[in-house]
Amino acid sequence: PVVRNPVLSGVVAARVFMVGYLSWLAEIEVQRGDIIVAGINFGCGSSRNGSQSLKALGIAVVLAESVSRIHLRNAVNTGLPTLVAPGITDFVMEGQRLEVDIVSGTVKNLDVGGSMQAEAWEEGTPPYDILMAGGLDAYMRAKLRERGLITKVRNTGHEQIDDKWFSERMAGVHGTLGCLAVSGADEMDDLRSLY
Repeated sequence: PVVRNPVLSGVVAARVFMVGYLSWLAEIEVQRGDIIVAGINFGCGSSRNGSQSLKALGIAVVLAESVSRIHLRNAVNTGLPTLVAPGITDFVMEGQRLEVDIVSGTVKNLDVGGSMQAEAWEEGTPPYDILMAGGLDAYMRAKLRERGLITKVRNTGHEQIDDKWFSERMAGVHGTLGCLAVSGADEMDDLRSLY
């Protein structure tokens, strides 16, 4: 999540964040699927993960002349496709529609025609696999699930537990430990009352 405050949605937090980060972006109505075209060294200046906010706003892909290394890694880990596209600022004008193939790196300008090549992630590399999984969390969850190390717990009757991922060991004892955590263990005399 962009912010760990249950009162703020990810989108609201992203808009607030954008005021200080990219003030012009906070003032326009971003629509899901929009593309950011940027100049050189996009994302420079902080190790904080700005790509979380961009993703929460619905940005589909970032194309930039160049991207700071830490921002690029954060974008991959967040699952926000970000491609280095030398010449992109000369290729497109604000408001023009683009079609981007994030696997091949092909960028098409749908309004004036023409295409260009961005630097695609090499298939089979860790950044490519993480990006295709939707980010590091999804990638790791899939790997742990493939190995049988985690499972999704369902039908306990506790919303804090149901549909959450637990290790196999925790899933086996979720009925006791999970319910204790939810119900307040210090007030329990008889664990049978949890069921």
